[in-house]
Amino acid sequence: MKRPSREILGPLPLLLVAVFLLLGSHPTSSHEPVTTKIRFNKEIVRIFQSHCLSCHRPGGNSKIFLNDYAGARPWAKAIKEEILERRMPPSQAVKGFGRFENDYGLTQYEVDQIVAWVDGGTPKGDDKDLPLDLLETSTKTDNGNSPRALKTVVVRATEKTSDRVESFVRISADAEAVAIRPLLFPFSESLEVVAYRPDGTNEVLVWAEDYRYDWQPTYYFKHPVPLPRGTRVRAVAYINKARSNPIPLPSPLCELSYALRGSSSHKRDVKRTAVAARPTAEHVYTCAMHADVMTDDPGKCPKCGMTLIKTPRPEAADFDVRIRTTPSLIIPGKTFKLAFDIHHPESGATVKDFHIVHAMPFHLFIVSQDLNYFAHIHPRRQGDGSFAIETSVPKSGAYFVYSDIFPVGGVPQVAHANLMTARYDGDLFSSRPTIELDQILTRELESTRFALTLDPREPVAGKKLTLKYEITDLKTGEAVRDLQPYLDAWGHTLILSEDARDYVHSHPVQLIPDGADRSAMRGGPEISFEAFLPRSGRYRIWSQFQRNGKVITVPFTIEVKPY
Repeated sequence: MKRPSREILGPLPLLLVAVFLLLGSHPTSSHEPVTTKIRFNKEIVRIFQSHCLSCHRPGGNSKIFLNDYAGARPWAKAIKEEILERRMPPSQAVKGFGRFENDYGLTQYEVDQIVAWVDGGTPKGDDKDLPLDLLETSTKTDNGNSPRALKTVVVRATEKTSDRVESFVRISADAEAVAIRPLLFPFSESLEVVAYRPDGTNEVLVWAEDYRYDWQPTYYFKHPVPLPRGTRVRAVAYINKARSNPIPLPSPLCELSYALRGSSSHKRDVKRTAVAARPTAEHVYTCAMHADVMTDDPGKCPKCGMTLIKTPRPEAADFDVRIRTTPSLIIPGKTFKLAFDIHHPESGATVKDFHIVHAMPFHLFIVSQDLNYFAHIHPRRQGDGSFAIETSVPKSGAYFVYSDIFPVGGVPQVAHANLMTARYDGDLFSSRPTIELDQILTRELESTRFALTLDPREPVAGKKLTLKYEITDLKTGEAVRDLQPYLDAWGHTLILSEDARDYVHSHPVQLIPDGADRSAMRGGPEISFEAFLPRSGRYRIWSQFQRNGKVITVPFTIEVKPY
């Protein structure tokens, strides 16, 4: 798929052919019913144009062509599995750790559209909707920095254990990081690069997992990253212990390109050619929870029953969410302020208008890396258009931050980010959790029993899953019928994969009618959520219900079987 330059691909296209041939052993039937309004010629080909056609086109480095319907359709199911398993496009940078102009990964909106197209019968659409510049692929630039203004330092491994190598360099003058390129040997599992500033703050520059030796792109930061004089830049890599792979010292771990403070122009200069021509309708109706549901007519979401929201025909790219903390040092147990500035992905303008989704314009989730701490809070809009909230975290370490928003003129989206507590010196890979499965899906909290049933009993990746809660009162043994609406719903559920890369936010299928008086309504005892879990593995569930004026958070851990 997308590549920064031809010479770094190596054998990757052959790998793609082999993978597609393997997965394509179950071809898409030509007689599947069409159940979606998403068309290849209108939406899907533009996604492929933006992410895939630099390789998957006539004259490219792959024998699988995705530039037309005839070439793409036989591979539809294989494409779906590849993107859900995050094997394609081959983006190694973990989302939320480093913010890059040339992020090779698909947005969640693009993933949802491809999945809906495949599951909906892979309709072709009208040839008149094809983009005129189909074989022009989007290009990424170096943000306007003159190479003569940049300095490059190579971090080389100097310390080694059986499976871990690390090293660091110090920045000798006030500088700004412009780009970073992971450089590593075959069979590496993880490479992370962190800047430790003299004031005690630290920032992950990049975290690359499932590293490919034949795919070593340079990542350009969306905005220059401050590196004050004396900053220590540390690289830590882990090697697959199951492979025989001697590591010579000093091996290069990464290249960091930076400019002295004030010498970097760092212009935003990204050419985006894969933009669909606007149809005649100026507005569309979409679901706040299912971005792939979009129609020219008002109504209810066919997936969850929520009333569709009228919005200007949206910009499909993810909006730019920037986070500021005050004070800059995050001390466990002490309150700090989080501020969020949200900008349009094309114009860079501050975005001030957001749709209200479940009573709030902004749903913020903060989760510790070990998945033991969970917070669902709601930043408030400020006079300058930003959002802000005061909060705290309980212990030292890394925290995942998910900003769940629906900008007017955009699509429902979740921005991934992270927080690192002051002077935390651990590494992300070795701190990954192994969460224990719940053998009994029952919790007793706040005088209430929550019994969870899964349908199907053994969840399968890429298939719909229903979570069914039966709620009873511990004191009386009676079914609970006094649940109170919480944020315009009978409950909220967040689901994260064990590595926190897959995020699912779901609401009950039992809907609260529009315009109903929430203060007088009561619900229960059965509440159900639907979810789509893309990959196999373990997932942590947090479901929230309100009873007697108190929000109760109910956690479970489940296993999902391979597709």
